[in-house]
Amino acid sequence: MPDTLTPEQEARLEAEVWALESAAYHHAQNGDMEESFRLQRAALASWYAIVGPVNESLADGLVSLAIDLRDEGQYEEAEALFLRALSVYESLHGLVDLEVAATLFDLGCLYDDWERYEMSLPVYRRALAIEETICGRYSPEAAATCTWLGDAHVALSQYAQAEPYLRRALNIWLTRRALDDGRMLTLTQERLAGMLFSLKRYAEALAAYDDVLALNDGKFQWKKSRRRYKTCRVRCTSGKGQDKAAGETPCHTQS
Repeated sequence: MPDTLTPEQEARLEAEVWALESAAYHHAQNGDMEESFRLQRAALASWYAIVGPVNESLADGLVSLAIDLRDEGQYEEAEALFLRALSVYESLHGLVDLEVAATLFDLGCLYDDWERYEMSLPVYRRALAIEETICGRYSPEAAATCTWLGDAHVALSQYAQAEPYLRRALNIWLTRRALDDGRMLTLTQERLAGMLFSLKRYAEALAAYDDVLALNDGKFQWKKSRRRYKTCRVRCTSGKGQDKAAGETPCHTQS
């Protein structure tokens, strides 16, 4: 903590920080993101004055602002804040820590949104290695990272690398379904189905889309999925959707 602050000055700055953060949240809830960003930056400056450059609360604030900026498409500033927060967490907790892994995951999501998938891959891999070390290979944390790591490979048309990650994630979500509200399970299943469709493995894709429908009470949440599902059914019904991996046997449509 900086030695230049008196206890009274520190208490006043802390009160200012909480007021700024509260006001920033209020403006964000009302859609005024620019004002929210201004207030969050002011709060971070006050935190810095109180605790210095290496502090958990400062890092938490950096991540919070970075996520909001990412969601608004302001990727360059968001990237800088994520990297700054990552450096703080590493200084406080070391390289193998869940806060470090969570920040890496958020940074990977930023690169995905930015369509810089080749940059997200090593970030996700590092996050996954930490999660496997601390939480285990078949933990929900590892499953979430596997889903997005596989999805990044799909975006780069690297299907051979994507499939093991997506199938591993799917197996984890199916096994630990009670710990998830269904969204990640559905998302992973849909991503796998989309990848199989891109590979023209229509029988497998149709089976995967049927599972997505079962998870969503017979409804698709994605327009692309509806189009692909229709294509899969037509291909399989006509016999043109034979999967080499499935022994050249077309799938059967449901009555």
